[in-house]
Amino acid sequence: MTHFQHNTIAIILMVTAFKSLAGWKESNYVELYCEGEIEYVLHDNSRVDCLTETHAIEYDYGEKWAEALGQSIFYSSQTGKKPGIVLIVKKSSKDRYLARLNAAISHANIEIDVQTVSIKETNLK
Repeated sequence: MTHFQHNTIAIILMVTAFKSLAGWKESNYVELYCEGEIEYVLHDNSRVDCLTETHAIEYDYGEKWAEALGQSIFYSSQTGKKPGIVLIVKKSSKDRYLARLNAAISHANIEIDVQTVSIKETNLK
C-alpha cells in the first residue's frame, strides 16, 4: 500500500469517527420516544413526527423552538389532537430555549404540552 493510500484510509476513518460524534438525527429521537404513530401523513403531505391518541407531537432541536411551536399548532389543527413539543436540547442551552418557548406559549395563551430530551452524543447503529 502506498503512502497516499494509507493517508486516504486514515482520513476516511477520521471522518467516519467524527460523524459518529455528531449526534443523533431528529428521527432517532422520534423512534426512541414516540408512543404512537411515527410520521403520520396529513392531507397536504406534511408529516406529524408522532401522533398519539391524545397529541400531535413535533420533535425538534432547541434552537428551532419557534418552528416546533408553529408546527405543533398546525398539526393539532389538522388532527384535532392536543399540540405537543419535544425539544431536543443540550444541558447548557436547555433553560434558554425553554424560556423562549414558554414565554411565547404564555403570551399566546395556548395550551401545549412540552417535554425535553437530552442530546445524545453518538449515532444509533
